[in-house]
Amino acid sequence: MTYVKLSRAIEDAEENCGLSKFDPISREIFKRIIYAELNNRMLMIKELSDMASFPTIQSYLKPLIEADWIEKHDALNDKRVRLLSTSLKAQQTVQLMSEELNSKLKIFGVRMLSLVALHSFISSIVHDITMI
Repeated sequence: MTYVKLSRAIEDAEENCGLSKFDPISREIFKRIIYAELNNRMLMIKELSDMASFPTIQSYLKPLIEADWIEKHDALNDKRVRLLSTSLKAQQTVQLMSEELNSKLKIFGVRMLSLVALHSFISSIVHDITMI
């Protein structure tokens, strides 16, 4: 059940922040850009070639760019290379999603700790009863 609850919390955060309006492939592209940024780099468009052809990738990028979620950049040393990054708006939105998830995880974590404590308490009672 933990997996299902965590997945649902992520879906809720994406819906509350507007990311859910994009199709699954666009959301995956967005996530890949964020992962690249977490590694202090921009994602090259050609790194998305495992998902679809270049024209198809462009069609998925267009709504993300128009909605100001991602930005395209030319590489400094090679003008043929196109790089992708998240916009300031997207970074702020991801921060809001993270805060929402953190608050849900804290509640979920407290519940889990309570269940663990309850299980431990019941186990000790069962142990005490069996010792009688």
